[in-house]
Amino acid sequence: MYNALKFKRQQKQQYQPLENDQPLDNPEEHRGAICLKILEKAKSSISSLSPKSSSSSSSSVSTSPKFKNNNNINNNQDKDKDNRDRDKSPLINRGQQQQIQNASKFKEEEEEVEDSNVILNRQPQSTDRKMKEMLMICIAGGTASGKTTVCEEIIKRLENQRVAVICLDSFYRPLAHEDLENVASYNFDHPDAFDWEYAQKAIKELKSGNKFHIPTYCFKTHTRLQETVAINGIDVIIFEGILSLYSQGIRDQMDIKIFVDTDSDTRLSRRVMRDIAERGRSLEGVLHQYEKFVKPSFDEYILPTKKYADVIIPRGADNVVAIDLIVQHIRSKLNEQDAKKLNANDKVMEND
Repeated sequence: MYNALKFKRQQKQQYQPLENDQPLDNPEEHRGAICLKILEKAKSSISSLSPKSSSSSSSSVSTSPKFKNNNNINNNQDKDKDNRDRDKSPLINRGQQQQIQNASKFKEEEEEVEDSNVILNRQPQSTDRKMKEMLMICIAGGTASGKTTVCEEIIKRLENQRVAVICLDSFYRPLAHEDLENVASYNFDHPDAFDWEYAQKAIKELKSGNKFHIPTYCFKTHTRLQETVAINGIDVIIFEGILSLYSQGIRDQMDIKIFVDTDSDTRLSRRVMRDIAERGRSLEGVLHQYEKFVKPSFDEYILPTKKYADVIIPRGADNVVAIDLIVQHIRSKLNEQDAKKLNANDKVMEND
């Protein structure tokens, strides 16, 4: 390889025109003279080469009569030629390999772009799936503050929509045998009274548009019944309860968060009538429970969740203006979802 490069370098130096040569008046004669001089110098340089240097050139070795009958030297010649071809081939192969690598790299990049386009083209389908997610509304507030009545008024105004109400009371933990014996001393307004893991699972499943069976809690036996309520294909889910804004995992799933703020005396009177009529409690038992558990839990756990609410409704269901504004906002949210769903479906049809 070194001899071949040295020979090429010598030839390049010998082929350069001499500085002392004077150009002819006729350009054609000038070019012809230069060509003759180049040929003469090339002929003289080739004839003056030694056998060692000529062995580096396949043409000079093959035309020399001295080496025609020498098998060993012919073998050396073939080996030398193979070495030259092997030395030259990496230079050519490196260029070819670089081109092949560049082409393959470009092909890989092109395939990555095509793959990303496929993914992008599939996005409307996944977006359409997300558009099927239910609109989640959370309504919190103290005991007997009017949360259920607010839910009923919202459902009444959303007459053309499928709305379901889920009560946090459905996720009360079933009382153990020891707690049932001292049920009067059990605090139902404490966060530990609820099965938050079960409630969060239900909210996440419903938010994703999946079917879920809501448990049924019996307030007389303080146990979870075998009967469940299946919820599926609903446009709006309303999750209401005294501590429905307590868990961050549930708050993060909500689109609208509401806190119903009602006077404490009004809430106490409503609670007394409800527990006696619906839950079989005595007046003394209701008042004892309110003073010992309900009011302290409201001040410590329920009222602080008011800061997480997007909308605060004073006076509960009596505040008609607030309920109308909330219903109007819910309708706008549903219209936005319908518009996004139509756009996603149109994109899917265009891609198909």
